[in-house]
Amino acid sequence: MVSKKDKKKQRRTGKVKASEQRLVMRDDDWNITKLSPTEVVEAIRSGDKIITRAAARMQTQNEATEIVYREKLYEAGIIDALLHFLSMCEGPFASVDLSINSNQRIFTPCHWVHLLNTMTKINLGKGRFNMQIVNNLGPLIKCMCDTKKRELFESKAQWYGSLDSFVRILGNVMQDADAGGVLLKIDGVFDMLLQCIFIKDCRLDIVKEMKQAEYELAPDFDDGGVLNKIAENAQTLIFQMNHEHRGVRGVRSFTNDDGKYFKAMATTPIISSTTNGFCSTTPFVHLIAQKLKKNEKETRGFCLGTLMMLAQATKNEGTTDKEVIINVMNFALNSVGSFEDAMLITMTIFSILQPRTGVFTKVSDTRVAAAISSGLLELCIDFAVRYGEHTDPHPNTEDHMITNLWHLASSAHVTALHKRSFKAINGRRSSIQKALSDLVTGKNMYFPAGDQMDRSSVASTSENTFSIGWENKYPGRNARCSEIIQSVKAALFLSTTSCCQCLKTIRNSAVKRCSNCQRTVYCSRECQVNHWKTGGHKWDCKQMAIANALTVKGDRKKDIEKAYELEGNIIVACNKLVLENITRILVQAKHQKFDILDCIVLVELNHQLPFVKVKLATDSVLKEVDIELERFDCNRSNGNLTCVYKSYVFNGEAEESRHSCHDWAITQLVQTFPASVASHGSWKKAQDEVQDTVSTGSSLLSALLAEVGLGNSNEPA
Repeated sequence: MVSKKDKKKQRRTGKVKASEQRLVMRDDDWNITKLSPTEVVEAIRSGDKIITRAAARMQTQNEATEIVYREKLYEAGIIDALLHFLSMCEGPFASVDLSINSNQRIFTPCHWVHLLNTMTKINLGKGRFNMQIVNNLGPLIKCMCDTKKRELFESKAQWYGSLDSFVRILGNVMQDADAGGVLLKIDGVFDMLLQCIFIKDCRLDIVKEMKQAEYELAPDFDDGGVLNKIAENAQTLIFQMNHEHRGVRGVRSFTNDDGKYFKAMATTPIISSTTNGFCSTTPFVHLIAQKLKKNEKETRGFCLGTLMMLAQATKNEGTTDKEVIINVMNFALNSVGSFEDAMLITMTIFSILQPRTGVFTKVSDTRVAAAISSGLLELCIDFAVRYGEHTDPHPNTEDHMITNLWHLASSAHVTALHKRSFKAINGRRSSIQKALSDLVTGKNMYFPAGDQMDRSSVASTSENTFSIGWENKYPGRNARCSEIIQSVKAALFLSTTSCCQCLKTIRNSAVKRCSNCQRTVYCSRECQVNHWKTGGHKWDCKQMAIANALTVKGDRKKDIEKAYELEGNIIVACNKLVLENITRILVQAKHQKFDILDCIVLVELNHQLPFVKVKLATDSVLKEVDIELERFDCNRSNGNLTCVYKSYVFNGEAEESRHSCHDWAITQLVQTFPASVASHGSWKKAQDEVQDTVSTGSSLLSALLAEVGLGNSNEPA
């Protein structure tokens, strides 16, 4: 029994211990249908806590009887009664005129909110009161959305006791599109819902207060149960709202309104408070990405789906940044187990790295580099191994996991020569090489032993074209797994810094760059001198120094510097390809019965594998590769070979009229190889010495392997 002294204290403070509150509750679970609807509404108007609570928790043996009884409660004016009281929630509870005694009144306000939640369920009231509720719910929303003050009827106890039901009311009302639209325009509602998702993780002050027994007004309260329910309900509601703004499925053509909605969501500051009251804010998108660290089965699908739509709808403008990419990649590498998880994570990463702009895709060197630094290429290898033979029930859809994985590997390949991605790949070179070597030695992989890096494998046997690649004979139902590994190897190869003279791999710290053109790199002063005298650099250096071959829109210093560095990386990679494959180039020219000096050698990096084409330098071909006839004639008359390098490049600010599937331009760089590079100091003599073995297939491969000294190399890429 509660003493008179304690009763006076309860009336004065408006608080009661949970154990005493539950003792009272045990005796009031009786059938409310014993009373007429009019009597129930009148009891609620008088502030009767027992009747109010019983109405909120009403359960009958017959569902049809319950529906009829609830309908009579609507007709008796129960909604009007509740809204009348809740409209006064900004003031003290003592100011509300009630006829019931104070011992009953003390629990009543939060039960008004519980009852309103019950009466707004869409399957009960048919939603016909939703607009009325929205128009009169302003004071309650103002109180409940103030997570700093946290008072309802000037009582923290009532605020905590009402929080779960308040979130449910928002969800019930928002099932009505018209009422939901009006509700979201009320200041604080949207922010409150986003805050509730992280209420247990970020609001330690609320967690601390809610654990105190004097605030335990919910009958089924436990330390984390109520907060978990609040977070789950808020998450469900946000998921429904995201679904309504998801765009057209399959095309994901988000409207401007969709973009504004997701932009507002991503940038909403979520409050984090410690138990001592210290507060800070973090953007919603960062917290969603951080939430993946917990790897909670109930939330990871929501987090990944939300991040995917945020990236697509906002085109990553001010939303998914480096921090988000790192958190998503860490989750992908450490927590993904099932094929369904792998499919969702690849879709999410693909959306973040390549958000669609209309029907095209925009690739960002900065984003791809952040993903590579966090293990993107290792992820591509791992997933190709683990899920390559999985039969997807929808193999032709754009959501197919292996297809998305192929796009991710292609992103790294496309950006491999660009500043940030180039640096990122080199930073993880050892890890990537280890992952590739495991394909050979791993017993549990479906890729067989014998995968070899073979720079002389011939992937194309056309008369004037061959590819520089790695022979892959991977079995399995999905051929794209082989292409994924090829893209990873190509990216690794292209990002290698090699001396333009001796082809020796150089560490970044030891690179010596030509001081005039700033494009070519060397391992030593001797190599730089030799490249000038015998390697052909004196033919190209001056022209590269006075003009940038890459078209840069505008004159931003940053874009120009990136273009210079990119051009140098392209030249270094392609020079290496040409010098390593001189024999094959001569074979292709001889097979077509062309004089090698009458041809141009076109190296194309804008494919999954680098392609080398030997073409007769007709006027149309020279125009196609954008070489002046005078320059080609000068090279030919001096006995020099002309090479053209073609690659994707960054084009400064994005052009409006882009026809490529990537937001990149294609550049063509000209390089000269003098006769001193060829055997006997003459391209003509070198061509006469080689044999036309194009038609012999495997014999050509063996001859070329012996020619370049690779033999049966098992060196992993």
